[in-house]
Amino acid sequence: EEVEEVDVSCNDGLDVAGVACVVAALLRSARVVRAGSRGLYQDAAWGRGQGRGGGTTGLEEAAVQRGGARVVTLDLAVREAHVCPTAEVVEAVMEVVAPLAPRLKRLSVAGVQMWNEKHAVAFAEVLPDAIALQSLNARGCCVADASLARVVRALPPAMEELDVAGNAAGDEAGAALAEAAEPGGALAGVRVLALPVVDPGPAWAGRLAEALLPRMLRGEVRLRGFRTARGNARSCSPLHVALAYAGGEAVMGLLVELEEARSLRRALAHADGNGRLPVHVALERRTVDEVALRVVELTGEHHVEGFSHADCTGDLPVHVALQCQTESEHVARRAVELTAEHHPAAFAHAPSDGWLPVH
Repeated sequence: EEVEEVDVSCNDGLDVAGVACVVAALLRSARVVRAGSRGLYQDAAWGRGQGRGGGTTGLEEAAVQRGGARVVTLDLAVREAHVCPTAEVVEAVMEVVAPLAPRLKRLSVAGVQMWNEKHAVAFAEVLPDAIALQSLNARGCCVADASLARVVRALPPAMEELDVAGNAAGDEAGAALAEAAEPGGALAGVRVLALPVVDPGPAWAGRLAEALLPRMLRGEVRLRGFRTARGNARSCSPLHVALAYAGGEAVMGLLVELEEARSLRRALAHADGNGRLPVHVALERRTVDEVALRVVELTGEHHVEGFSHADCTGDLPVHVALQCQTESEHVARRAVELTAEHHPAAFAHAPSDGWLPVH
C-alpha cells in the first residue's frame, strides 16, 4: 500500500502477462506507473495478446478492473528506436489510457505511432476526459498532419508541458497549435513546449510566434522547434523568433519593449545555436524591409561589435546583407555603410565558401 512508483519498462524476461500481473497488483497504490519498450512492445508483430511482448490486453484489463485509483503518471513510451508497435498494439494502448484519464496529471505515449485516423480519433476522444492533465509527451506519435491537428484540438485546458516534436506538422496541425497558444487556448499558459521543427514562412508559424512572444520575453515558456532560416532550433531568443516568423508590427513592438526594459543590447548580442545574431536574421528575411533597417540601425547604436560577428559558416552581417538584397537595396546599403564605419576589416573577410563581400 505504500508503493509510490512502479517501473516495469525494458524487461526482457517479462512477457505481457508478467507486466500486467505486476501492474495489476500495484495499480491501486502506485502513483507513477511506467511500462515501456520491452515488456509491452518488443516483438509486437506477433499480435495482440499472443506470446512475449504481443500486446497490452493484460495491462488493459488490469487498468479497467483496478480503476487506477491513485495513478497520476502513466508512461507507456517506446524507449528503443528499433521497436515499432503494430496497429493492434496502438489500439490496445489507447484502451489502457481511457479508464485512467480523469486522474492523470502526466501522460507519455512517445513513440506509439498512430498509424491511421482511427488511432488519432481514439486518442483525441480520451483527452477531454483528462481534466487534470498537465503534461503530455506525444513525441513521434502522429504520422499525418491531420492526426496531430486532431490531438492538439482535443487538449484539455491549462496544459503546462507539451512535447509534440518529431510529428508530421503541416498547415492543419500548425493552425491548431497557433489557436491553442492564443489567450483562452489549451496552451495559453504552457511552460514547456517542444514543437516539430518549424521553418519560417507559413502564416500559422507567424501566428504561433506572435502568440508566444510576450511570455517568451518574460521567461515564462521554454520553447523548442523554432529556428532561424539558416539556424537551428537551439538557443533562439525571443528576438530571433520574432525576426524569423512574426509580422513587422509585432517585431517593432518587441524592439520597443526591449529598449524600454534596457535589455536591447543583450538581445542584439545573443547568438543562436549557429552563431547568428538578430542582425543576421533580420538581413536574411527579405519580406520586412523597415524591420531589417531598424535592426541594422539599432545594432549600430547598441552593439557595433555585431558587424564583426561571424556565424558558424563565417558569414558576417555584411555578407548576408549583400547575398539577400531586398528590392529597395537601402537595407543592404546601410549595412555596408555601418560595417565600413565600425569594422572595415570585414571587406577582407572570407567565410567558409571563400566569397568576399565584393563577390
